[in-house]
Amino acid sequence: MLPGLSQMTSASAPGTTQITLQFGLDTNINAAATLRQACLLRFRPILMTTMAALLSGLPLMLENGAGSEMREPLGFAMVGGLLLIQVLTLYTTPVIYLYLDEP
Repeated sequence: MLPGLSQMTSASAPGTTQITLQFGLDTNINAAATLRQACLLRFRPILMTTMAALLSGLPLMLENGAGSEMREPLGFAMVGGLLLIQVLTLYTTPVIYLYLDEP
């Protein structure tokens, strides 16, 4: 589930960014402003998807019933992985696009 979510999140952001960058190139707007607009456009859907998956991992992480010691590491892996992927997706993708845009 975690690799699928990260793949979906990281695939949807560049698609929107590419469309917005093409619009920016057509209207002579610089890449940084266009990239900022794309990030603002995609931030809410990416955050909502990640939060839905993250909140589904919290019961696994916090439960203390019978057999919970078997599911607790899965909850920690889900929540930690989602937080890491969220940070990497939201910060590294725009930086890579700006780096590739420079001549």
